[in-house]
Amino acid sequence: FKRDVETAVFKIDSPPNSFITDDLPLPLVLGSSLAMGAMSIVTVYNAVISNNILSVVTGGAMLVGSLIMPVIVRTYQKKHKIKKEEERKLKYREYLRRVKNEINDAMTVQRDILYENNTNMKDCKNRILNTQSNLWERAYGQNDYLRITVGVGECDLDADFQYSERKFSVENDVLVEELYDLCENNRRINDIPVSYSLLEHNISGVIGDHNSIISFAKGTIIQLAAMYSYDELKMAFIYDSEDEEQLDFVKWLP
Repeated sequence: FKRDVETAVFKIDSPPNSFITDDLPLPLVLGSSLAMGAMSIVTVYNAVISNNILSVVTGGAMLVGSLIMPVIVRTYQKKHKIKKEEERKLKYREYLRRVKNEINDAMTVQRDILYENNTNMKDCKNRILNTQSNLWERAYGQNDYLRITVGVGECDLDADFQYSERKFSVENDVLVEELYDLCENNRRINDIPVSYSLLEHNISGVIGDHNSIISFAKGTIIQLAAMYSYDELKMAFIYDSEDEEQLDFVKWLP
């Protein structure tokens, strides 16, 4: 059975929002704590004057707590944000790697199908010489009727990438850029057969040196003779007498 290239669909999620945000300046964080600290200093001062040890200890603890705890909390929150940000990058990059593997698999499938549907010269010769079962397998009405292989090249992956469009943002997110890079710059498939439709281009010419043109013509004739039976395709040849030695084989075609 002949396989056709089907459009692959990739729905790629955007990265979650970054955990890194602008922190408040330290004076603003300590604003209310500074007021409490000032009150604690007054309390400690009065306690020292009155020789009240309990009030000194209580006031000192309040002073330390009001000034030190906000700094400790701020440091903890900052480290926690950095940790969550690293987790965000790690997990989203793992997700992008999985998507990239799926894209590579789709490229491999498309390359295999193109090679299956666009046979090379060696395969065509084997079909004729060994009278293989796939000799004359193509017929009029198929979507590749009169499509021949003319060389090797590259093409875009036949795929539909669905992802959020680019939008203006004051802050750049490296993960968003990696998303766009994956979707926009990984679509080329290399080393694939390049085909040419003689049906769509019913008048075609070849430019080059004489030997290359004769070689190309012979390859085209062999491909057509291997793919189509005599009742599906009629071939007529007009050539100069000087090329008769190289093209004499055509008289044996059915």
